[in-house]
Order: sequence, then structure tokens, then C-alpha cells
Amino acid sequence: MIKKLTRNPWFIFLPFLFYYAYVVIINKWPTLYGDEIRYVDFAHNLIHGYYSPSPPHINLWNGPGYPIILVPFIAVHVPVLYITLLNAVYQYLAVVFLYKVLNLITSHRIALIAALLLAVYPDDQSILPILYTEAFTSFLISLLIYLVAMGYVRDKLKYVILAGVVLGYITLTKIIFGYVLIICLAACLFMLLFKKAGRSTLNL
Repeated sequence: MIKKLTRNPWFIFLPFLFYYAYVVIINKWPTLYGDEIRYVDFAHNLIHGYYSPSPPHINLWNGPGYPIILVPFIAVHVPVLYITLLNAVYQYLAVVFLYKVLNLITSHRIALIAALLLAVYPDDQSILPILYTEAFTSFLISLLIYLVAMGYVRDKLKYVILAGVVLGYITLTKIIFGYVLIICLAACLFMLLFKKAGRSTLNL
């Protein structure tokens, strides 16, 4: 039983969840500032049935991924401090899924060390008390990598589909991933055409 617990990432990294929550509680500002205001405003817009204001005041500065997460909490008037505590959960999940994916392809020790490095990474901790997308995005990226790895290891279509859904939501959360997707699709198309051209040359 003890050996299983020491190999269970949900148990191993649980102290970090409480530590992250502590970091949020002691450092959270009582009022919104910076990009926090924009995310909350977009959430209010979604509650009222629209995302961007009408022309000529269109505002599409960021995608709706994160405001969608905020909507149920804003709708029932949950204090911002409690909403920000979700960052502790997201960062904890990011660490757990990083361990889980590395544990699929490497040793327990390497997976543990890498996950611990992410767990104590100071830049991530510094932004936990702020209602920004970084912790949520870290979780989504870790989950995406895990699902892709599971798709290869288990060879099941459901993991590929779930990975696609998560990748899509990352793009809704961080617009820059839309450009990454376009570049990747262009690169894949180029490689496909190059591969076909190479086969045609060999056939000749």
C-alpha cells in the first residue's frame, strides 16, 4: 500500500496543491488589475449572450477559452480570490500530468525529478495569484502531451480525439497557438508533398 502511494502522482504532488493555494491566498490583490479586468469583462459579455462589443468597438484581444472557464463563477458572484485559487489546481494538474507522461517513456526517477522541477519553478509560482491564463495553459499543454503519448502507447482513437479537443481549447485560450497550428499544418503539407515527390522520382 505504501509503495503504491509513493508511485501515485496524485498523492506525491498533493502537498504542492496546498502550497500553491497558500501562495494565492497570501499574495492575491483585493482588486482586479491588468489583463484580469479584460478576462472578467469577456466573461460578463458571455453571460449576456455575446463576446465582443458591436462594431466599431470590436474587441477580440484574446480568445474565449479562459473567459468560458470563468463564466459559471462570475455568474454566481464567486469572489475573485476563490476563482484565482483554481490556478493552484491547474498548476497541480500540470505537474501530475507531466509526471504521468514521462513515466510512460522513461524511469520513475527521471519523471519525478522533471515533475518536481516544474513544481518548484519560480516563474510559474509568481503568476499563480493573478487571474491569468498561464496556469490553465500549463495544465492543458501537459494534458495534451499526455493524451498524445497515450494515443501512441495504447493505440486508441479516443486519445487522439481528446488530444484534438484539448489542442483546440488551447488555441481558444492562447491565440498564438492558432499561428502554431497554421505553421504545423503548412509544414505537414510540405512534408507530405515532398514525400510524394520523392516516391514519384524513385518510381521513375
